[in-house]
Amino acid sequence: MTLFMMVVLGLIQGFTEFLPVSSSGHFVITTAVLHWPDISAGLEIALHLGTLLAVIVYFWSDWVDLVRGKLNGLKWSLFWATLVTAAVAYFTGPLRTNLDHRPILTAYMLIIFGILLWLVDWRARQLPKRTLGTTAECKAPSFGQSLYLGLAQVVALIPGVSRSGIVITAARGLRMNKEEAARYAFLLSAPAIALTPIAQLLDRTGGESFVINGPVILGAVVAFVSGMVAISFLLGLVRKMSYGWFALYRVALAVFIIYLLK
Repeated sequence: MTLFMMVVLGLIQGFTEFLPVSSSGHFVITTAVLHWPDISAGLEIALHLGTLLAVIVYFWSDWVDLVRGKLNGLKWSLFWATLVTAAVAYFTGPLRTNLDHRPILTAYMLIIFGILLWLVDWRARQLPKRTLGTTAECKAPSFGQSLYLGLAQVVALIPGVSRSGIVITAARGLRMNKEEAARYAFLLSAPAIALTPIAQLLDRTGGESFVINGPVILGAVVAFVSGMVAISFLLGLVRKMSYGWFALYRVALAVFIIYLLK
């Protein structure tokens, strides 16, 4: 792949990993419109490592507090949510493989879960806020709520759902405020992003070489920078606006994908 391709793919990975708009939906458009080849396993791993570094660096102080035990409730919530995500993902691996490379499914999931995000966010704005969240001033999700959030993240294994989008939807369903819902989704994404390259290495190493060269590193760097920007952008945006605008964008993107598939 060319340097231009690496930059574009890095931008897509960085922005759409954290914004609730689905990375798979955007990769569908990229391959359909530009007729680019499939992403190699090595490049996919590098892009995920770029976004993993972004969420680690951006929330560095939170990770330090988690390690030092200052946010013990949140630490256990993230642990239980990640555990249930990993367990279900492991046992549904073959099913997940069958769902890949189905652009029409991606389009429908963009619409369905975009509307769900809008409905849940709208309903949450009508109800009293809970003190659930990720900071010391907030109460961490309970064991049952953590399992619920982890199960929600599993749904993102279906192309078009969006990992951040479905966790934000689930958190808003628990009446977290908009910013805390996003922060929880970002913190929960780190273990999942870290596990993704490991799963890819286990599933796809049969004879496939993993080339780490300048263009691949460039893609990872772009994914890191754009990931940092995406996190900051979303946290700033939701202080002023609802998630409904992302739902509208998802539906428009899905309609465009369906048009391309005609």
